[in-house]
Amino acid sequence: MSTGRILYNVACKVCNDNSSGKHYSVHACDGCAGFFKRSVRRNRAYHCKNKNKCIVDKYRRNQCRACRYRRCIEAGMNKDAVQNERGPRSQSDNRNLPGYIYTNDTNDWLHRQQKHQTPLDIQTPPVMPYEAFKPDLFVYEMAARILFFMVRWFTSLKQFQIMNMKEQITSLLHCWHEIFLLCLAEYKFDVPWKSIIQTVENTRADFTSSECVKQLFLMYELHNQINQLHVDYVEFYHLKLLLLGRAIEYTTFGRNVYEEHLLALNEYVRRTIPQSEDSKTNEVPKRLNDIR
Repeated sequence: MSTGRILYNVACKVCNDNSSGKHYSVHACDGCAGFFKRSVRRNRAYHCKNKNKCIVDKYRRNQCRACRYRRCIEAGMNKDAVQNERGPRSQSDNRNLPGYIYTNDTNDWLHRQQKHQTPLDIQTPPVMPYEAFKPDLFVYEMAARILFFMVRWFTSLKQFQIMNMKEQITSLLHCWHEIFLLCLAEYKFDVPWKSIIQTVENTRADFTSSECVKQLFLMYELHNQINQLHVDYVEFYHLKLLLLGRAIEYTTFGRNVYEEHLLALNEYVRRTIPQSEDSKTNEVPKRLNDIR
């Protein structure tokens, strides 16, 4: 489905984000095209709690599935094109997934990102409707996918590659929680938080379950808060490197990584965001501390 490119001068007809070409008869981004494909293949029926008046844009497209699906239909997306589409992609299609290869030249890195950035939701294999299988299996599958891409991203980094084994393990153990949540927000995973929490509550009523529910509520709130800050992919990149460096701050290398990307993030925010919103630079790391 993905063309492996982004058309910066052609908007997605559904959410007005940059499109990646024509999908199911209309110009659309990979996120909306993937959502439409999954909805049609799984024969989903969505219901809006806001009288079908929800705003669907690139920042709020995940808030209401019913309104997003309605926008897909109104934009002209063709259901028959989904049903007639060829089967699952081969593994070679995974090459278009973001690699986040680090270079010393920031402009070169940004160019690489713009060429290869593709939402991870296109990786979702065709599966049975959510209601037809156990929610915990869905959660495990989603978490496993995110962790896989996290580790793959880490191992592609120059900074991570030059660490010794002890530092690599220490950094992963100390910051995977925060980076996991950043990945949820960055790749716009459509997480059924309420269903997950309800499943945990109904499964067990002991202390462990209660603590788990508290953590899930916290993650749910933080996920929404990060989404509201409208963090872009450049900021996500620097934030993840900040967390990596902070995890091994006791080493000179860790402090250098942290300071380098803190400066880079501050500079980027100053250049791209109005002065009144500069607090975003410190807001995300501060909120992520809550899930430690």
